[in-house]
Amino acid sequence: MTWGQGSNIPSRIKDQVRRRDKTCRLQYPGICTGRIDEFDHPDGLAAQGQQRTTVRNASEVQGVCEPCHDHKTELQRQAGIANAIATRGSLSKRYRDHEPHPGDL
Repeated sequence: MTWGQGSNIPSRIKDQVRRRDKTCRLQYPGICTGRIDEFDHPDGLAAQGQQRTTVRNASEVQGVCEPCHDHKTELQRQAGIANAIATRGSLSKRYRDHEPHPGDL
């Protein structure tokens, strides 16, 4: 499965994560709602150069609120841009065109 092809987390795993986490795991000050609106890989797959695959275990994801997830995604995007500029001197098409995050689809 690639980015943008919809949810890859089975309902039973989402339920397990909601029971385990109870509130947003990111808890960014000033923006966190505490709710679990979305599910996030603690270690971003794109940053690791991995393709998105079906989640097979609740330990692969964490429950997060939408504002915190958006903030984390933006921090990762900015880090990717800085890394691209530092290593290549320019941005790839992916960063220029700002590919949408799968959680936004």
